[in-house]
Amino acid sequence: MFGYRSANRGFSIGKVFVLILPAILFWAAGDMLYVYFTNPQMVETSLADFNAGKTGAAWVKLTDCSVFVPGAVLIEQEHSQEIDKVYLPLRPASDPGAPLAHVLLETRDPELVALVQDLDKRNPAEVAQYINEHREKFQFERVFQGLVRVGMDSGPSDREKVAKASGKLTPEFLIVQDGKEPMLGLPLFLIGIGLAFLYVMLVGVPARSVKAGPRGLQVGSLVR
Repeated sequence: MFGYRSANRGFSIGKVFVLILPAILFWAAGDMLYVYFTNPQMVETSLADFNAGKTGAAWVKLTDCSVFVPGAVLIEQEHSQEIDKVYLPLRPASDPGAPLAHVLLETRDPELVALVQDLDKRNPAEVAQYINEHREKFQFERVFQGLVRVGMDSGPSDREKVAKASGKLTPEFLIVQDGKEPMLGLPLFLIGIGLAFLYVMLVGVPARSVKAGPRGLQVGSLVR
């Protein structure tokens, strides 16, 4: 009796998992489709106006951005020391010394990653002098374009780690993914995968039919 109930419970957990997975896929696809259809064109705005909430666009081109590379937060790949991506606080060019940043740029740009790696590998006692000697290299103004993280993509996983590591971000800071654009193909693909899971669960995989054909009776060794 106990063994039967344990097996039945395992089967139920399996069914719940198969139900949850399509739901997650549909949710993620819904977020992407929402961003795609509500952001038909990229909106150009200054970082100061964006910080002030003068546009609610998610696909943006931010002008007049001041970057201070030593304020970056590193994200390393698991099981390695290689830097996977960096987060750069962006401040308005009109106020580069603002104590807190409202926008954090998530980037894998090789040039920017190389600058962060350059500082990360140096002796901490020498970094301040090195930065002062190469100020134009580590503090500059630039235009960035990308996609604001929204929905499931703006979950707490990265936000909490980055906010704690930086300590110089507003509580409601936004993460802009450098160079990213709204997508249509990926959410449609996720919806297709989710529908396939539901079909298999509700209908099942059709069994292959085996066509019967004539064959001889295998009794040759018994017949003389």
